[in-house]
Amino acid sequence: MKLFIKTLLIINSLAFLFGCECYPVRKGVIVDDLTHMPIANAQIQFGTSKTLSNINGQFEISSSGCDLKMIVIKDKYKPFAFNMSSKNKKTTIELDNEIKYKDLDKPKYLSSDSSSYLISKSYNNNSVHFEYMGTSDSIKIYLEKF
Repeated sequence: MKLFIKTLLIINSLAFLFGCECYPVRKGVIVDDLTHMPIANAQIQFGTSKTLSNINGQFEISSSGCDLKMIVIKDKYKPFAFNMSSKNKKTTIELDNEIKYKDLDKPKYLSSDSSSYLISKSYNNNSVHFEYMGTSDSIKIYLEKF
């Protein structure tokens, strides 16, 4: 019986060490896209975990799993979100892009002969600029103002 329990503990320990390699901890900093100044009290959600950025815009958050979504929200800023998935030690990141179109009041002509013109303007409803800092567990997220 003792041998069975020891074997079970070893198997569980190995599963924990090798099976949970995906995203145990994420740390980073949230900054303004234009000024590059830190943004305090931004809400960060990573999987089911939630936290706030500190006065220097820094955060650390833990979660488990290999297919997770990170969301960053702050008043007066466009939200930032991406999905992360990991298979065979390869990580894929897919940004949540929400492109919107707004009709212009009148056509904007691009040529003098009026053969080329715009009738609507596109804009992104989400912040999309980010970069890894040093290691792949540390990220810098740039939030754009509305």
